[in-house]
Amino acid sequence: MSKRVVIVGGVAAGMKTAARLRRLDAEAEIIVLERGPQLSYGACGFPYFISGEVKSMDSFDHTPQGALRDSNYFAAVKGIDARCGCNVQKIDRMQKCVHYMEKGELKQLSYDVLVLATGSTPVKLPLPNADAAGIHSFWFPWDVEAVDKEIAEGGVKDVVIIGAGFIGLELAEAFVRRGLHTSVLEQQDRLLPQLLDEDMAALLLRDTKNPLLDIFLEERAGAFTIENGKVSGVQTDKRVIPAQLVIVAVGVRPNVE
Repeated sequence: MSKRVVIVGGVAAGMKTAARLRRLDAEAEIIVLERGPQLSYGACGFPYFISGEVKSMDSFDHTPQGALRDSNYFAAVKGIDARCGCNVQKIDRMQKCVHYMEKGELKQLSYDVLVLATGSTPVKLPLPNADAAGIHSFWFPWDVEAVDKEIAEGGVKDVVIIGAGFIGLELAEAFVRRGLHTSVLEQQDRLLPQLLDEDMAALLLRDTKNPLLDIFLEERAGAFTIENGKVSGVQTDKRVIPAQLVIVAVGVRPNVE
């Protein structure tokens, strides 16, 4: 009897694991439970949709031949049972069973092998007015579409990005390409603070000179200012930076709940 592998999470790690397991074992029953509406999308390219270098969001969840990588695709091409809208609530390790919600119904699924590929969720800043319109994370496809829509509808001239990590700097480049005045706010003393030492960060900073780009190091966000219910700026410990759009990119927390 073939073994059953259950994978919790169906984006990059989950679907790559499923595909690799299928190549290693043609007989295994592989089931993926994904709580979101999409499978296997390439989130690393999202900033390049904002810049206009990638023309369509379809590029992120379609094959190079144009096929949508959905449940039907993985069943037909890979022999993988991938299910969207399935939110795992509990793992019973003694009984080797997962409990999950699907369309409002609590279901159970036994396993021989369990893989956790649940990803992470962006950190939200606990600051005044943090829920105002115009303040976004940049992680999921719907985040990307919301940001692009706000820019396309007009009224956005100034953007503030909180956090100078990979997402923050890739988006800074993207916004400048869109002709938006962009301010990057970083509470540490360098760009890419989790990656670069002081000398290498100084070289990077030297090459970021652009009339549409301001970088504020060693400066902390303290609150968001609002006007008519929408963000109008970021209050730091030194100034107020105007913004009609704010991206909070200060890191992520693993989805272990």
